[in-house]
Amino acid sequence: MKDYGFFPTVESCNAYLSSLLQLHRADIALVFYREMQRCRISPNVYTLNMVISAYCKLGKLENAVEVLEKMESMGFSPIIVSYNTLIAGHCDKGLLSSALKFKNLMLKNGLYPNVVTFNSLIGGLCKSMIRSGYHPDEHTFKNADI
Repeated sequence: MKDYGFFPTVESCNAYLSSLLQLHRADIALVFYREMQRCRISPNVYTLNMVISAYCKLGKLENAVEVLEKMESMGFSPIIVSYNTLIAGHCDKGLLSSALKFKNLMLKNGLYPNVVTFNSLIGGLCKSMIRSGYHPDEHTFKNADI
């Protein structure tokens, strides 16, 4: 791009990363992020959230957590999307205790769970029930005293 007089901004890079994730190309999104780093395009919190999402989609949860830690070391405060993405990623892998740790970390950092947070946790619990041979039904939710 620079050869043609175009100089990408973090915003244009974020748009491309977002498109790659929408196309389910998390692998290419991570390659592009590394290229951003090579070109010294400084990420922002939105860039890093998309990188967290890419790692979660690929099942690389340790890498996703490292990006959250990097975000903090760069002076960015994680936002609710940062935590919700990690919670969903851990729930998808059946790691409910880890997901709950991120919910607690979210609270510790002054952010409050929203409907996305709770839907991820409920979905994770339901998947755990199914893996254990139980199937959520109407009684599951009626007995929740809702």
